[in-house]
Amino acid sequence: MSSIISNNLDEVPPNSYLSGAIDGRHGQDGAYVAAKIDAELVCAADRVPSLLANSWEALKYRTDKNYMHYIPSIKEYKGKNIEVFVLGYDEANLDFNAELWISAYSHPRKKVKLVLGK
Repeated sequence: MSSIISNNLDEVPPNSYLSGAIDGRHGQDGAYVAAKIDAELVCAADRVPSLLANSWEALKYRTDKNYMHYIPSIKEYKGKNIEVFVLGYDEANLDFNAELWISAYSHPRKKVKLVLGK
């Protein structure tokens, strides 16, 4: 188990979530991302493998490397102490890197004005 980050979030964009990237070989179902937010334990609710594919074909694909884990709706975590961990279970595959990002998606009906000029 290794900690990715231990910090407070002082700014949380709308529609944001934490993205924990595990880069490298970790074994099939061999690593997970979890967080301790103040005294509450939170696990990543979803994950997706990083692979070269057309995701619209929606093939179920399991791999032993390069997963991205998502901790949703972090708005209520603003100002709280957040400690994020990677839990590795495959002893033969513990040589990987982990990163944590705050990701956000825009509201689908948000109006944006674009002015193009020469």
